[in-house]
Amino acid sequence: MKYSSEEHEATRRSVEELFREVASRFPHATMRTDVPGPGREGLIELSCSLPGTTHVRALPGADQIDLYLGEATWLELMPSRRKPSKLLDSVREVVEAVVAGRFEERVREVRGKTIGAKSTVHRPDRKAIVWRYTRLSSNALFRGNRRTIRYKPYG
Repeated sequence: MKYSSEEHEATRRSVEELFREVASRFPHATMRTDVPGPGREGLIELSCSLPGTTHVRALPGADQIDLYLGEATWLELMPSRRKPSKLLDSVREVVEAVVAGRFEERVREVRGKTIGAKSTVHRPDRKAIVWRYTRLSSNALFRGNRRTIRYKPYG
């Protein structure tokens, strides 16, 4: 399905509004729209200056929203054909988990490079969402070092 530039822009505005609303609830949180990224317009970022917290960066479009969390998590959220309006709800669910401190990563590193991660978003009343990332390279043959990062809440 092809989306118009107006639909892409509407999605971007919706994500900006969501990040702005969440940032307004926490005194140490900030929202930026000028973070360099792979998109022409750059990334939208929600971050917190408290130690142990992590950022959420978004590259929104009507066809998908890419989220970058923590050190090694990259999510591609796509609208369902049956319920395209649920895309922003999925973004909100991930963002709310991050700001509540319900996001963690198990990062695997070899020679200082991340070669894999298991990322978990804990939802309060539902099953946790888990993503796995493995970089295919010669480093994958090595066990490497593993560390678990449990991010702290924004407030």
